[in-house]
Amino acid sequence: MSTTESVESVESVPSVEVIELGTVLAALEKLDAAELFKVVKKATVEAEKRIKTGSKVKKAKGPKKPTPPQLKKPKAWVSFTLKHAQTYGWEEFIKREKNVEIVMPASVERDGKHVYPNGEEMILAQAMSLSKQRWSPSTKKGKFEALYNEFSEEYERTKEEEEPEMPEVVAPTVVRKTASEKEAETAEKKKLAEEAKAAKKEEREKVKEEAKAAKEAEKEAVKAAKAAAKAAVPKTPNVPKAAVKAPTAPIKSSKKEATLTKAETKAMAKALAQELEEVPVKKVQKKSVTATAAVWTCPEDDNVYPWMYKGTKYLRNYDNQIWLEDADGGCGDWCGVYNGGEDCIDDSVEEPDL
Repeated sequence: MSTTESVESVESVPSVEVIELGTVLAALEKLDAAELFKVVKKATVEAEKRIKTGSKVKKAKGPKKPTPPQLKKPKAWVSFTLKHAQTYGWEEFIKREKNVEIVMPASVERDGKHVYPNGEEMILAQAMSLSKQRWSPSTKKGKFEALYNEFSEEYERTKEEEEPEMPEVVAPTVVRKTASEKEAETAEKKKLAEEAKAAKKEEREKVKEEAKAAKEAEKEAVKAAKAAAKAAVPKTPNVPKAAVKAPTAPIKSSKKEATLTKAETKAMAKALAQELEEVPVKKVQKKSVTATAAVWTCPEDDNVYPWMYKGTKYLRNYDNQIWLEDADGGCGDWCGVYNGGEDCIDDSVEEPDL
């Protein structure tokens, strides 16, 4: 199979979950100039799709990433609420799933445990909704402000007690060499670098010669095609001048034949007007030119960053997940996922587990 056929077969694959970038870059070195232009064109189309729709390729799930600093306290508040509810019980609260609000019943005590009336225990996702109802730091609303202040004091105290882990310092291994050995090593590295440089230069010259040969072959093919087309056209036979006789007298048209009657003229005008009405007229629609909105970007890490949208301050991460910014500068209420294609915040997306 040629390199071109292999490229086309790869393009025909319906979907690929994960491709390492290093593998793609290594494969590019084996393609010629024409195939590289194909790759550039395909990559440009895919990049435009990502910008318009705001979507991105799914990556393989690896180890769980650490919690961003701005989400540590909200996550701790949810965990605190779950533990408090399991110990002391909970009141009726609302759990939202997309556009549906579910009324969760208050707890009952059975065998020393606080559970739902059907016997099920509260889980972390439900505690997230309960924590927002009890107290929301961003909106300063809720009936359990005192409980939140108790949690906040405990959280700040334990935060100060935590000590950062110091990385283990490993002493570098000392290698002793003589001056002659070091000189020989330097000379060997220089030799290898020069050989690699010469090989790259030879490869560039080879590609250049191949492109030049292909261009010459194309020119010869075009020249041969023109010659073949010219040879296929029949030549006009030579006619002796003596065989061409000039007319002895001018031919006069009869006035009677050249003049149309009024009825014939009217009928021709009517037929011409009918033909013109049947000709479809294409309407040219003018496309409005809109300025492309500036694309918001942030580093691909586990943090959230300030983002202004329609006069409101939000916190947004690399996955376009949006939270309101609370008074402490941390993540407040969940808002949804930003859709770049429609320039809106999709609030039907459930909040991810913290």
